Formats: sequence, structure tokens, C-alpha cells
Amino acid sequence: MKLGLHTMYSDQWIAGLLYLENIIQNLRTLPESLQPQIELFLPRHIRSSHVMALKNCVQAINFFDHPEYGRSKTLSFPQRFLRNFDRVIGERLSFESTLKKRRIDIIYPVQEVPSAPLSIPWIGWIPDFQHRRLPEYFNLEDRTERDTRFKALIEQSSHLVVSSEDARKDLFDFYDCPLAKVSVYHFCVTPERSWFSEKTKATSVHFQLPQKYLYFPGQFWRHKNHLNLFKAILSLKKNGISDIALVLTGKDHDYRSPEYGQKLKDFIKDHHLESNIYPLGLLSRKEQIQIMRAAAAVVQPSYFEGWSMLVEESRTLGKRLYLSDIPVHREQKPPRSTYFDPHDPDALAACLLRDWPTLTPGPDQEIEKECTALSHPISVKRGREFLAILNKVLQPG
Repeated sequence: MKLGLHTMYSDQWIAGLLYLENIIQNLRTLPESLQPQIELFLPRHIRSSHVMALKNCVQAINFFDHPEYGRSKTLSFPQRFLRNFDRVIGERLSFESTLKKRRIDIIYPVQEVPSAPLSIPWIGWIPDFQHRRLPEYFNLEDRTERDTRFKALIEQSSHLVVSSEDARKDLFDFYDCPLAKVSVYHFCVTPERSWFSEKTKATSVHFQLPQKYLYFPGQFWRHKNHLNLFKAILSLKKNGISDIALVLTGKDHDYRSPEYGQKLKDFIKDHHLESNIYPLGLLSRKEQIQIMRAAAAVVQPSYFEGWSMLVEESRTLGKRLYLSDIPVHREQKPPRSTYFDPHDPDALAACLLRDWPTLTPGPDQEIEKECTALSHPISVKRGREFLAILNKVLQPG
């Protein structure tokens, strides 16, 4: 079996690449006789350490030019793929011909329906249905585009994957879809040796962070709920916890609400929280992991998640978690977790007011060692689950 994995959109490359990396790592835990051959198809600008680390895990990495930043509204998925492949292959090939040339048996994850039918199976992926759950965060055009795209994926894909049982429930609540056509694949996070060879103190000193802090990596999107998290920090400061500190990483822009990032920055300034809240912006994966390792705890206040990468990272590193009480977080069942109502800043503040004096900075190497050992059987399980999905499509019945 030859599996083609790809990510297309530069505005989502970080999460998309980590998702592909997870699949590869999980499949590589299987007996060699069961492992599919894997080729990656990535935008040319992605030359990160993640890609280089995967070179020995896949048969080939195929780079293509992707001049647009973000998703093109005028070209379909295969048209973008074709045009960008022209310079690499050296001749004009159809999408179908490209797949045949590389002898790909199955493609995943496809998030837009190819404009022309393919002779090989392809698996659609819908991470979540946020536009249905939180329609107020999307304009009519975005909601319509997602509905149209999702319906086409349901109708034309060989199979469909969602990231949680909660998302599968949403799929059947909002769309007509055959039950047998859908599988759930829970991604997980496999730790890398390099995570534990780096010195967390050097990263903290570089960014001038306090010794003890909470950590929330999340882009400044409205559904991530930074504002209520900031209100909880303000409440703690007013209650005498002057050393409360929160470190943030991630892009400070929400394309759906361009003014929201500035609103958050204004809140920090207006309430004199500059010495309590540290927004660092978009950092490298290595820096992010070291900041998480050194944190006293991780906070995830989001109103909505398809399947939280942050929860999986925290599980792998053994971090104490403060989680918004939403279905996906409950489904992930992370250990060492405290849940709170994301709509009520005082609920989170009460939890932190109680726990902050006893929380200690990381890393805790003993806990990390235990959690790293536990991550391997989870990865093996996920690898077998993904292989079963591929076999279901390639060997129906």
C-alpha cells in the first residue's frame, strides 16, 4: 500500500504538518510488514525541522510551489495542486497522471473535492463543525462555503474521517451521511528525544519569563476565549495574587474578527497586566515545547475544539491542566485535569486562587518519564486504528 499524505494551505501549515507527523509516527510503530509506504506532498516554503526529521520516515517528500498565502478562492484543490507541480515534475500532468506517476494507492487528508473524478480512493477529513456550533463567529459567506464543501466531501469521498466522537455526532446532526462511511481518528502526540535534551531555563531566560507561570498556546481567535482568561488573571491579581503570570504563544490575529487581537492587547494595557501576561507571538515548535515543560500548569479555556492538540501535548509531558468543560475535553480524558465553565471567568479564578500557592514550575523529569512511557502504547493503538481505516477503504467487505 502506498499512502499519499499532504497539507495544502499555508495559513494552517503548523497544525497540518503536526497532524501528518502524528500519523506517520503512529504507523511506524506497527510491524514492518503492516506499514504502508508513505509519500508527503508539502508546500515548498515548508522547510522546517519537522520536515527534515521526517525524511527518514517516508519514501519521498514532494515539495510544490504555493504562491498564495492561505486558501485560494478561485482555484479548486486539484487545480492548485496541478499548477504548483508543473515546476517540480517538469511537464504538465493532470492530477490523475501525477498520482499514477507516483503510484499512490490512496490519498489523505482531502479537505476539498477534486474537480475531476480520481481512479484511486481518497479519504475526506473534516476536523470539526465549529461554524455550526458557533455560527456567530463566521459570516454568511464562510458558513455557506463550509456547508457546501462538507456536503461535497460527504457525497463524493471514498470514506470520511472526523477527529472525535463529538464531531461524528455533529456530522449526523447537521448533515445526511451514511453511518458506515465515517470513521473517528483521534490523533495523539508522540514525544521526541530532542524535547528532553533541551534546557528549559535557557528558553525562559531568552524570553525574560518569570520563574512560575501558567501557559496557554493558542492563536487570538475569539473561540479560544482569551478574554475570559485575562479576566480571571485580573481577578486573581485583585485578590492579592500579585505574582500570577500567564504566558501566551500563537498568532495575534483572527481573520474573522481583525479587531479582536487589538482588543486583547488593550485589555492587558488598560488593566496594567503587563507584568502578569506575556504574549510572545508565534514561536518555533522547539521553543513552544520548552515553555510548556517549564510551566507550572497549562490552561485551555476554549469554547470549542475539534480535538485538542494542547491536551495531547500536555498528556505526553504530564502537565497539570485547567480545561474548559466542553465535550471534547471530557472525551480526551486527560489525567491531572480541573474543569471550569468557560463562560464564567470567576470559575477559573476560583480554581487558580485555590491551587496557585501549591503549583510548582516544571519540568518534573520523573513525571515526564512516566508519561513518555505511557505514550507509546497509545501511539501503537492509534497506528492500528488508522491502518484499519485505510484497509476498510482499500479492501471493502
